[in-house]
Amino acid sequence: LVEKGIRLDGSEQIIDGLHIYPVDYFNTFDARTGKLVKTQNTYTIHWSEHSWTNRIIVVRNVMRLCHRLFGINCFDWLKKLIR
Repeated sequence: LVEKGIRLDGSEQIIDGLHIYPVDYFNTFDARTGKLVKTQNTYTIHWSEHSWTNRIIVVRNVMRLCHRLFGINCFDWLKKLIR
């Protein structure tokens, strides 16, 4: 869609008749922190616990706690180290 003129800035757009909405309209649940962030644009909420993933519940909850306490980028150093 980039060649069709889509802007990758999270803005509301219509590209070739396709209406693209910002994330705060439908996906206000941040799975990394477990927090719900509703805005005046929020139309509906997609609840997801990622039950299809192989993560153990304890690991997921520890990661959520770390993201809440230290920010969603708190593991960036580890990702760089692994690469």
